[in-house]
Amino acid sequence: MDSKKTFTISAVVIVVILGLLFWKLSIKPEIQNNIASSTPSALVFDQSVSDGIIKIVYPANEFGLALNKTQILVNSYIPPCNENFNYCLYYNGNEYQGTNFESAGIRIQKRADLVNERLCLNTPPSGFDASMTPDATKAVDKYSSSVFSNVGDAAAGHYAVGSLYRLYVKINASCYEFETRIGQTQFANYPAGAIKEFTATQMKNLQSELTQIIEQISLSSGEKNLLATFTDYKNATYSIDGQSVTLLNGQAENVTVPGSASKTVTQYFGNEATGDLNGDGLSDVAFILTQNSGGSGTFYYAVIALKTDSGYQGSNAIFLGDRIAPQTTEIKNGEVIVNYADRKIGEPMTAKPSVGISKYLKIQGNSLVEVK
Repeated sequence: MDSKKTFTISAVVIVVILGLLFWKLSIKPEIQNNIASSTPSALVFDQSVSDGIIKIVYPANEFGLALNKTQILVNSYIPPCNENFNYCLYYNGNEYQGTNFESAGIRIQKRADLVNERLCLNTPPSGFDASMTPDATKAVDKYSSSVFSNVGDAAAGHYAVGSLYRLYVKINASCYEFETRIGQTQFANYPAGAIKEFTATQMKNLQSELTQIIEQISLSSGEKNLLATFTDYKNATYSIDGQSVTLLNGQAENVTVPGSASKTVTQYFGNEATGDLNGDGLSDVAFILTQNSGGSGTFYYAVIALKTDSGYQGSNAIFLGDRIAPQTTEIKNGEVIVNYADRKIGEPMTAKPSVGISKYLKIQGNSLVEVK
């Protein structure tokens, strides 16, 4: 009997041990993989290319390198780089498959035709006339740079956004051009439910990857942060009802309630006016933003973007109304005048706005305030 009991106990122990091993090998790795997949992986800059003057590093798990058009291994109506390039870094990840995203990349070209610093920094990008000037410049002993923001393109339901940077290396009298691009198809072109929308958040994340590559460009002697930067007013940060909202190409998406699928969408509406609003001699911009949190309301706000040497600085927002009818925006004598139509007091929201209103605003200190 004792030997049978011993055998039975040993068998139970073996079964328990085998069960634990099975759980460890099969269940636990699955849990770990689920945890890991919920955390975005950081970019690893593990590849580089250099012509002996500049060096470009990039993450090979997200971007491919092409020396000519046939080496670009993605197909899209809007290519990640225009044809004239020495190098093309093109996005080859699969994170945005099934959306209206098309392509993204950075075009790098050595501009032998721009033979001096002035031409390198100031010559308008291809396709733009002589009135276009750099949004920002930067100059130090060894190099100088400039940036033209918003050099997008559009054709037949497709469009691209991006910026063009120029770098002049003084010791070699060399001019380099770097153009970022993100291309999309108009989401409205697809039948309902056919694809998912390439969201403003995804756009922001991809733009951040391109910016990180731009920031990593260095001289062979080691200097980094070479390129001038400029914050366009459609990419600036504004304060709406005490919350900071950063636009990307005129749009922002923020989760309304943590953990929920509802989003607050902020968009550039327009009705621009330009003029100096803080007495520094630079031309500032006043315009209207809208905000919608998924309900029936569309809330309108007036904001100011103050121009600085490095770009535009967004203001706090002044509430105008819900589902109003904007008319015009003017700047006179340092004040912003926003003209719009609203409903009569007590009228339902279904009524058409019919009462003309002019709201006067000005910069006071660092804030946008209503003039009483």
